[in-house]
Amino acid sequence: MRKDDVLRLIDAIHRERGVDREILFHALEEALSLSVRKKLGVEEGYEVIVNRKDGSTRVIGPEGGDEGVELPSAEELGRIAAQTFKQVFMQKIREAERDKVFAEYADLVGTIVAVKVEKQEGPNLFLSLPDGQEAILPRSERVQTERLHIGDRLRVLVKDIVKRGSRVEIVVSRKSKEFVEKLFAVETMCSKNFPWGVFFN
Repeated sequence: MRKDDVLRLIDAIHRERGVDREILFHALEEALSLSVRKKLGVEEGYEVIVNRKDGSTRVIGPEGGDEGVELPSAEELGRIAAQTFKQVFMQKIREAERDKVFAEYADLVGTIVAVKVEKQEGPNLFLSLPDGQEAILPRSERVQTERLHIGDRLRVLVKDIVKRGSRVEIVVSRKSKEFVEKLFAVETMCSKNFPWGVFFN
Protein backbone atom coordinates (compact mmCIF):
# COMPACT_ATOMS: atom_id res chain seq x y z
CA MET A 1 0.00 0.00 0.00
CA ARG A 2 1.56 3.30 -1.10
CA LYS A 3 1.83 6.23 1.31
CA ASP A 4 -0.66 8.34 -0.63
CA ASP A 5 -3.10 5.43 -0.72
CA VAL A 6 -2.97 5.14 3.08
CA LEU A 7 -3.85 8.79 3.63
CA ARG A 8 -6.56 8.73 0.95
CA LEU A 9 -8.11 5.63 2.52
CA ILE A 10 -8.16 7.18 6.00
CA ASP A 11 -9.58 10.49 4.75
CA ALA A 12 -12.26 8.80 2.64
CA ILE A 13 -13.54 6.63 5.49
CA HIS A 14 -13.40 9.57 7.90
CA ARG A 15 -15.58 11.67 5.56
CA GLU A 16 -18.02 8.92 4.61
CA ARG A 17 -18.54 7.31 8.03
CA GLY A 18 -17.57 10.03 10.48
CA VAL A 19 -15.04 7.82 12.30
CA ASP A 20 -12.18 9.63 14.04
CA ARG A 21 -8.93 9.52 12.05
CA GLU A 22 -6.84 8.27 14.97
CA ILE A 23 -9.21 5.34 15.46
CA LEU A 24 -8.83 4.53 11.76
CA PHE A 25 -5.04 4.67 11.98
CA HIS A 26 -5.08 2.27 14.94
CA ALA A 27 -7.42 -0.06 13.06
CA LEU A 28 -5.15 0.01 10.02
CA GLU A 29 -2.07 -0.71 12.14
CA GLU A 30 -3.73 -3.64 13.87
CA ALA A 31 -4.98 -5.11 10.59
CA LEU A 32 -1.60 -4.72 8.89
CA SER A 33 0.24 -6.14 11.92
CA LEU A 34 -1.95 -9.23 11.99
CA SER A 35 -1.53 -9.72 8.24
CA VAL A 36 2.27 -9.47 8.48
CA ARG A 37 2.41 -11.96 11.36
CA LYS A 38 0.19 -14.35 9.42
CA LYS A 39 2.47 -14.05 6.39
CA LEU A 40 5.59 -14.66 8.50
CA GLY A 41 3.97 -17.57 10.34
CA VAL A 42 4.27 -16.06 13.82
CA GLU A 43 1.61 -15.13 16.39
CA GLU A 44 3.30 -12.09 17.94
CA GLY A 45 6.37 -9.89 17.83
CA TYR A 46 5.78 -7.76 14.73
CA GLU A 47 3.87 -4.48 14.83
CA VAL A 48 3.18 -2.09 11.96
CA ILE A 49 3.42 1.63 12.65
CA VAL A 50 1.77 4.12 10.27
CA ASN A 51 3.08 7.69 10.08
CA ARG A 52 0.13 10.03 10.60
CA LYS A 53 1.65 12.81 8.49
CA ASP A 54 2.87 11.13 5.33
CA GLY A 55 1.26 7.66 5.44
CA SER A 56 4.56 5.77 5.47
CA THR A 57 4.71 2.44 7.28
CA ARG A 58 7.41 0.51 9.11
CA VAL A 59 7.51 -2.84 10.86
CA ILE A 60 8.79 -3.09 14.43
CA GLY A 61 10.44 -6.43 15.12
CA PRO A 62 10.31 -8.74 18.18
CA GLU A 63 13.03 -6.84 20.03
CA GLY A 64 11.03 -3.63 19.98
CA GLY A 65 13.14 -1.82 17.43
CA ASP A 66 12.96 -1.21 13.71
CA GLU A 67 14.84 -4.24 12.43
CA GLY A 68 14.58 -3.33 8.79
CA VAL A 69 11.67 -5.65 8.11
CA GLU A 70 9.77 -4.23 5.14
CA LEU A 71 6.00 -4.22 4.91
CA PRO A 72 5.07 -6.78 2.26
CA SER A 73 3.12 -5.67 -0.78
CA ALA A 74 -0.42 -6.92 -1.37
CA GLU A 75 1.00 -9.58 -3.73
CA GLU A 76 3.60 -10.67 -1.17
CA LEU A 77 1.08 -10.87 1.65
CA GLY A 78 -0.83 -13.46 -0.27
CA ARG A 79 -4.54 -14.07 -0.56
CA ILE A 80 -5.16 -15.34 3.00
CA ALA A 81 -3.19 -12.58 4.72
CA ALA A 82 -4.76 -9.93 2.51
CA GLN A 83 -8.20 -11.30 3.35
CA THR A 84 -7.31 -11.20 7.05
CA PHE A 85 -6.31 -7.55 6.69
CA LYS A 86 -9.63 -6.65 5.07
CA GLN A 87 -11.71 -8.52 7.66
CA VAL A 88 -9.88 -7.04 10.64
CA PHE A 89 -9.89 -3.50 9.26
CA MET A 90 -13.60 -3.56 8.43
CA GLN A 91 -14.41 -5.11 11.82
CA LYS A 92 -12.54 -2.30 13.57
CA ILE A 93 -14.41 0.30 11.53
CA ARG A 94 -17.76 -1.26 12.44
CA GLU A 95 -16.77 -1.31 16.11
CA ALA A 96 -15.76 2.36 15.91
CA GLU A 97 -19.10 3.22 14.32
CA ARG A 98 -20.87 1.24 17.03
CA ASP A 99 -19.01 3.08 19.78
CA LYS A 100 -19.77 6.42 18.14
CA VAL A 101 -23.51 5.70 18.00
CA PHE A 102 -23.47 4.34 21.55
CA ALA A 103 -21.80 7.51 22.85
CA GLU A 104 -24.28 9.73 20.99
CA TYR A 105 -27.38 7.92 22.24
CA ALA A 106 -26.24 7.07 25.77
CA ASP A 107 -27.21 10.58 26.86
CA LEU A 108 -30.63 10.27 25.21
CA VAL A 109 -31.80 7.34 27.34
CA GLY A 110 -34.94 8.50 29.11
CA THR A 111 -35.84 11.17 26.55
CA ILE A 112 -38.68 11.46 24.03
CA VAL A 113 -37.76 11.33 20.33
CA ALA A 114 -39.72 11.45 17.08
CA VAL A 115 -39.52 8.35 14.86
CA LYS A 116 -41.02 6.77 11.75
CA VAL A 117 -42.14 3.14 11.44
CA GLU A 118 -40.05 1.49 8.71
CA LYS A 119 -40.73 -2.25 8.90
CA GLN A 120 -41.96 -5.14 11.03
CA GLU A 121 -40.06 -8.34 11.67
CA GLY A 122 -41.91 -10.86 13.78
CA PRO A 123 -43.37 -9.14 16.84
CA ASN A 124 -40.94 -6.19 16.65
CA LEU A 125 -41.25 -2.89 14.84
CA PHE A 126 -38.17 -1.19 13.45
CA LEU A 127 -38.15 2.60 13.46
CA SER A 128 -35.94 5.27 11.94
CA LEU A 129 -34.67 8.03 14.20
CA PRO A 130 -34.18 11.61 12.94
CA ASP A 131 -30.50 10.97 12.09
CA GLY A 132 -31.25 7.73 10.24
CA GLN A 133 -30.28 5.33 13.02
CA GLU A 134 -32.52 2.32 13.57
CA ALA A 135 -34.44 1.71 16.78
CA ILE A 136 -36.44 -1.32 17.84
CA LEU A 137 -39.89 -1.19 19.43
CA PRO A 138 -40.55 -4.63 20.94
CA ARG A 139 -44.11 -5.88 21.32
CA SER A 140 -43.59 -5.78 25.09
CA GLU A 141 -43.06 -2.02 24.87
CA ARG A 142 -46.20 -1.28 22.82
CA VAL A 143 -49.73 -0.54 23.94
CA GLN A 144 -51.76 -3.65 23.16
CA THR A 145 -54.71 -1.75 21.72
CA GLU A 146 -52.54 0.46 19.50
CA ARG A 147 -52.28 -0.40 15.81
CA LEU A 148 -49.18 0.92 14.10
CA HIS A 149 -48.45 0.78 10.37
CA ILE A 150 -45.47 1.26 8.07
CA GLY A 151 -44.94 5.00 7.53
CA ASP A 152 -46.58 6.07 10.80
CA ARG A 153 -44.81 8.88 12.65
CA LEU A 154 -44.89 8.82 16.42
CA ARG A 155 -43.00 9.63 19.58
CA VAL A 156 -41.20 7.09 21.73
CA LEU A 157 -39.03 6.99 24.81
CA VAL A 158 -35.42 5.86 24.39
CA LYS A 159 -35.44 3.11 27.01
CA ASP A 160 -32.08 1.39 26.57
CA ILE A 161 -29.04 1.14 24.32
CA VAL A 162 -27.07 -2.09 24.12
CA LYS A 163 -23.90 -3.14 22.33
CA ARG A 164 -24.39 -6.40 20.44
CA GLY A 165 -21.22 -7.45 18.65
CA SER A 166 -20.41 -4.74 16.13
CA ARG A 167 -23.92 -3.25 16.33
CA VAL A 168 -25.82 -1.02 18.69
CA GLU A 169 -29.41 -1.86 19.54
CA ILE A 170 -31.53 1.15 20.51
CA VAL A 171 -34.62 -0.03 22.37
CA VAL A 172 -37.58 2.33 22.64
CA SER A 173 -40.92 2.22 24.44
CA ARG A 174 -44.46 3.54 24.16
CA LYS A 175 -45.75 1.72 27.22
CA SER A 176 -43.48 2.46 30.17
CA LYS A 177 -44.61 4.71 32.99
CA GLU A 178 -41.72 7.07 32.26
CA PHE A 179 -42.88 7.43 28.63
CA VAL A 180 -46.44 8.32 29.67
CA GLU A 181 -45.21 10.91 32.17
CA LYS A 182 -42.73 12.54 29.79
CA LEU A 183 -45.11 12.49 26.83
CA PHE A 184 -47.70 14.30 28.94
CA ALA A 185 -45.09 16.91 29.88
CA VAL A 186 -44.05 17.37 26.24
CA GLU A 187 -47.62 17.69 24.98
CA THR A 188 -48.44 20.16 27.74
CA MET A 189 -45.46 22.27 26.69
CA CYS A 190 -46.43 22.06 23.01
CA SER A 191 -50.01 23.07 23.70
CA LYS A 192 -48.77 26.22 25.41
CA ASN A 193 -45.91 27.21 23.14
CA PHE A 194 -46.64 25.44 19.84
CA PRO A 195 -50.44 25.35 19.46
CA TRP A 196 -50.27 23.76 16.00
CA GLY A 197 -47.83 21.04 16.97
CA VAL A 198 -45.25 22.27 14.46
CA PHE A 199 -42.40 21.22 16.70
CA PHE A 200 -42.98 17.51 16.05
CA ASN A 201 -44.55 17.61 12.57
